[in-house]
Amino acid sequence: MIDVRACPPHSFPIPKSSFLIPHYYKPSSPLLQSSAKFVRICLQIRNVRLPRAEARRILAMTVYGDIMAWFFANDALTTEYYTITGEDASHIARSLRMKVGEALTLCTPDGRRHECEITEITRTDVTVRILGSTECEQEPDVRVNLFIALMKGDKIDDVVQKAVELGASEITPFLSARCISRPDEKGLQKKRARWQKIADNAASQSRRGVIPRVNDCIKLREIPEAVRNTDASVVFYECGGEKLGTLIQGKIKSLALITGSEGGFEQEEIDYLTQNGVKVATLGKRILRAQTAPVAALCAAMLLTGNLE
Repeated sequence: MIDVRACPPHSFPIPKSSFLIPHYYKPSSPLLQSSAKFVRICLQIRNVRLPRAEARRILAMTVYGDIMAWFFANDALTTEYYTITGEDASHIARSLRMKVGEALTLCTPDGRRHECEITEITRTDVTVRILGSTECEQEPDVRVNLFIALMKGDKIDDVVQKAVELGASEITPFLSARCISRPDEKGLQKKRARWQKIADNAASQSRRGVIPRVNDCIKLREIPEAVRNTDASVVFYECGGEKLGTLIQGKIKSLALITGSEGGFEQEEIDYLTQNGVKVATLGKRILRAQTAPVAALCAAMLLTGNLE
């Protein structure tokens, strides 16, 4: 038992070996001592006696949830224990140097976050025990598929990273008439694998509930079919269009945003998209770089849908 009644509001007695605190956070850390949430939770539970395991579970779910190491599971968790393998296991054991008894967060494709305790670390695997689960609140309430025309060099790398941080659900590269970069099929697969890795890392860093998918590269003429079941589809044209706020009306659940390459779009491409139900929008009076436009468009969409406050 842990008797919290005699404890000051700011100093809940957590053993140094407690799994609640990763090795890089200590009870004396200014981050924890100054946390209003930490003080509030301690005040709420200081007049009760709790079993040690229950006290740990409450603190893991409320106080330390925002600073835990963040990982993703491939499937929904159906048992009390889960085994982490591959690069994530190596990252936990070798990079973070976490120990048995420390805590981490696992997010699953069903949109839930699970607070876990490490129970075993081997050379290849990390086994954790599920302490509790909650709905993940980090995901936006509108699914955005961001269509990005191929660009030269590694420009799309940064776009993928920022798009994931801002809340994109999918990223689809496409080939248009004015694209300068035209890699072969093998090159495209290598690029897609790299972009997906960037998306994985950005999702973990930004505490996303799910990892956005980077789709295979398609041709511009395939976009209408890809957005057929989307509530609203918008292409941003450097030669003008409507304001985005006039095109996103009411509550929508899905949105497609389409931006061009360094050379922009040809008029025939815009005509083809509009004939297939895609609306044309502008990002203002200034001409934005190809790598700036998708980030600006996504920011504007998230703001208009109430997902960027």
